[in-house]
Amino acid sequence: MDTENNTLDELKTMEDQSDIGTDSDNEPHIVSKQVGNQDPPNIVDGWKTITNDELPNKGILYPHSWKFAYRSPKTKEVANFSTVQENDTPAIIAAIEDLIRKCVKIYDTDLNTVISSSEINDAHKLFFILKIREFYMPAHPIKYLSVCDICHESFDAQLTAQNLEYNKIKPKLVEDFDGRIFSLNMGLDDNINFHIPTVGIMARLFKYIVKVHRDPNPNDREKKDDKVVYDKEFLLLAPYLFETGKESVKEIIKKYQKVIKEEGLYDVYLKIANNLRLDNAENIEQICSHCGAEVTVQISFPGGWKALFNKPVDDLEYF
Repeated sequence: MDTENNTLDELKTMEDQSDIGTDSDNEPHIVSKQVGNQDPPNIVDGWKTITNDELPNKGILYPHSWKFAYRSPKTKEVANFSTVQENDTPAIIAAIEDLIRKCVKIYDTDLNTVISSSEINDAHKLFFILKIREFYMPAHPIKYLSVCDICHESFDAQLTAQNLEYNKIKPKLVEDFDGRIFSLNMGLDDNINFHIPTVGIMARLFKYIVKVHRDPNPNDREKKDDKVVYDKEFLLLAPYLFETGKESVKEIIKKYQKVIKEEGLYDVYLKIANNLRLDNAENIEQICSHCGAEVTVQISFPGGWKALFNKPVDDLEYF
């Protein structure tokens, strides 16, 4: 147990040092700190580890040596969710990413280092936020009313991290992926190499886009390359233009401008962006409590994101 506690202490000391990107257009701050030769804890001092079998696609979209630990958030850490407006997408995304940064840690067993949680795949944000919520509110799962397609009776659907569904990853795609970077033979002279979109990459890209949209000097902006962020095709391709994951958004804009000038290359990136499906499906499978049939139910958040971490009030006589 002493060994496990030592590892956990190292995980916890990294809590304030890791980051999910920056407010500027600098490269993401990837924390890597040596923590010794011990294995990460299974559950100790408020932290739990996630087995590969629990991870989306059984963890094949991460380096084999990475292990994940997470904890329950403090009340003040979930306060942002009660203040965000449902139509304020930037605020919702920021609240989700901030909570993941604080409550999830990655441990590399080969390198004996802690990796920044900004390296979590962007497609897996919902999985991790649900795991955090389940730790925070174990007695209050997400339930919402649904209707069975078979018997047409109403029943409570339940959303958990483990019943999220993901597309099966083809073996060839796994073969050409090293845990962080895809190197795909798309019929061109050179392979197409791109970093899997991560929370950190997407946070920097999104912050940059929001900053441009909020620029009070549009006339000055129009003289710059920033106007490309209004291009829907740029927004589609940009996540797949990062090769190392450390490029600035301005570098990605320059690369996009080159890609669209080469028809064959442009077509290949469009195929990647339109066909690579790494995020969870919009539906989950549920068992009807009336007839026992397995039915497909659309994912829903009763009360919206704002209510995601609201604990039920015990005394409804006053509230």
